[in-house]
Amino acid sequence: MRVTGVRQERLGDITEEDAWKEGYPSVEAYREAFERIYGFWDTDAEAWCWSLSWV
Repeated sequence: MRVTGVRQERLGDITEEDAWKEGYPSVEAYREAFERIYGFWDTDAEAWCWSLSWV
C-alpha cells in the first residue's frame, strides 16, 4: 500500500460517502462505531484522514 494523502478533518464534516469508504452504511453507523471504540463523539474534534492506494 502507498499513502497518497494525509489531512486533518473535523468529525462533524464526515459525509455519507466518507462513511461508506470507511466501511459503514451511513454517518450515523460510523458515529456509533466511533463512540463504541473511543468513548466519545465531538463534531469539533479533529481526526487524521489517510488516503491509501494499492501498489
